[in-house]
Amino acid sequence: MRRPWSCGILLGILVATPAQADKFAGAFLEGGAGARAYGMGNAYTALANDASGIYWNPAGLASTQHNELMASHEFRFGDLVDYSYFGGIYQVRQRNGRLGVGLIRLGIDNIQFPDSSLWSDFDDDGEIDPGEFNFDEVRDADKIRFVNDAEYGIYLTYAQPAGNWHLGGSLKFIRQSVGDFSSFGMGLDLGIIRRDVFRNFDVGLALRDITGTYLSWSTGRKETISPVPRLGLAYTLPSETLRGVFVLSSDVEMHFDNRQGADQFWSGSTSANVSLGLEFSMQNRLALRIGMLEETFQAGAGLVAGPMHFDYAFVPDPVNDLDWSQRLAIRYVAR
Repeated sequence: MRRPWSCGILLGILVATPAQADKFAGAFLEGGAGARAYGMGNAYTALANDASGIYWNPAGLASTQHNELMASHEFRFGDLVDYSYFGGIYQVRQRNGRLGVGLIRLGIDNIQFPDSSLWSDFDDDGEIDPGEFNFDEVRDADKIRFVNDAEYGIYLTYAQPAGNWHLGGSLKFIRQSVGDFSSFGMGLDLGIIRRDVFRNFDVGLALRDITGTYLSWSTGRKETISPVPRLGLAYTLPSETLRGVFVLSSDVEMHFDNRQGADQFWSGSTSANVSLGLEFSMQNRLALRIGMLEETFQAGAGLVAGPMHFDYAFVPDPVNDLDWSQRLAIRYVAR
């Protein structure tokens, strides 16, 4: 029960105080989409060649040749958090374009939401320090209520190839509700991919929230999601000996909202995270994947059976002693 307590306290602070911690605004969207990318440490910006590209890099949709549907679900920290993604691609043959629609949902049920009167910020630092949160199970039982958290991101995407260049953009809508509180926001993501810069070497760039995404809460609180550029590299290496294909990928994501130690590398208000991925696919049937997201190990596998693609990925959590996070994805490709 420790984690629901933490969620409730954090959410209570967010909706009750002025906008200061915008660096965590819309953080639920950082979970990504699909299981292939998850198994490769989220190093997917230069790949993004399926329906999860709606999230990772909208330009990646220009690499697809068929209509497709994808659904993925993550059991985060066991069954504590539900995280789902649904996406689809439609080929606009007349214009050689691709339309995409994606939906991300994060849900946490039965969060113990404490009354703000239980917290005394003695040093006025906006953080819960030892001795500042006081709760007695008998005396303060009526000061705890149970609420649900539901957060949604909706993506409307269009992509177009132009020779070896692929271009794309997504208009996204954000809706969050925590108990009696709710927020709404709109943003814009842009992406570009250059295929075969060198032989089998691709480069991708995704610019999320390029104009800044504003979230307006029902409490009057205003938040801003700062622009986030993400540069990706991918190299494909066929192996005749193993009768398969290796894919090596790497991403660098930049933040400019003073995250400091919350990210892998930082200096002043600028910080960065690096992710690495490796996939080996055998005869386009079976795939094995490993990756590193910052210092976190991730792994997964994939299986293709006709038009159906099945992917699985997992992330252990040795630091917080929580259950593994596991993600399943099913993709249907209409050939």
